[in-house]
Amino acid sequence: MTRRDMDKMPHESSVGRDQPLNDEQAFCSPIAVDTELPERFKQGMIVISLKGHDRGRLYLVLAQKGETRLLLADGRTRGYVDAKLKNKKHVRPLGQLIEEKELDELIGGEMCERECDTFIRKLISGWALEKGIATR
Repeated sequence: MTRRDMDKMPHESSVGRDQPLNDEQAFCSPIAVDTELPERFKQGMIVISLKGHDRGRLYLVLAQKGETRLLLADGRTRGYVDAKLKNKKHVRPLGQLIEEKELDELIGGEMCERECDTFIRKLISGWALEKGIATR
């Protein structure tokens, strides 16, 4: 039997499918068009670096720049003012550390640069201690 002969034969999945499926037969419903999926990275999330010289370091997401870049700070080597710009592909989200509104209020308020860095450092180290993750 050649490939051409096999292509002409009806397959099990196509037998008896000349008519459309009714609601009882359909096991998958299409996704609604107006549903919006949540973003993978949000402001206030904690992420871990997967690539580069900072591999394994925990960061707080401060903002998203464009489609593929994140603005990250750890409060030690990268503070609030000199935050690191890193590709989304090179980090993995670990969880939501602080809500976006809280982060805006605390950092966007009247804190100086040093207080912001200390706040970020304490947030990350507290979260890592709670989860049992060693920080670099």
